[in-house]
Amino acid sequence: MGDVKIRHQHALGAEEAAARLKQLAGELGRRYGLKVSFDGGGASFSGRGFSGRAEATARAVIVRVALPFLVPEHLVEEGVREFLSKHFGSSGSGNGLTTKTPRTPGKTGTGRSN
Repeated sequence: MGDVKIRHQHALGAEEAAARLKQLAGELGRRYGLKVSFDGGGASFSGRGFSGRAEATARAVIVRVALPFLVPEHLVEEGVREFLSKHFGSSGSGNGLTTKTPRTPGKTGTGRSN
């Protein structure tokens, strides 16, 4: 079983981030048939073979997902990062930053070509 943990920084404040998280988790639960429960600034969720938790703080949203063995972690990471950027701000807009870097064997990420 693989685990994904992503910390996405934002500039929304704790109350706004928690309100967005609650609204979005509820929508995702209804849309994809997830079981979702809320407590304080966080939401726990589970679906077909996976479970996780999302927490909103004054400066970040932290998402943890426990995945089944055969689910590629990098695909889940990309999807979660894209979702968080869309709903909590992206590094391009100055409103947020995802701090976890993808693990891609054999790629240096320099962007240079020889």
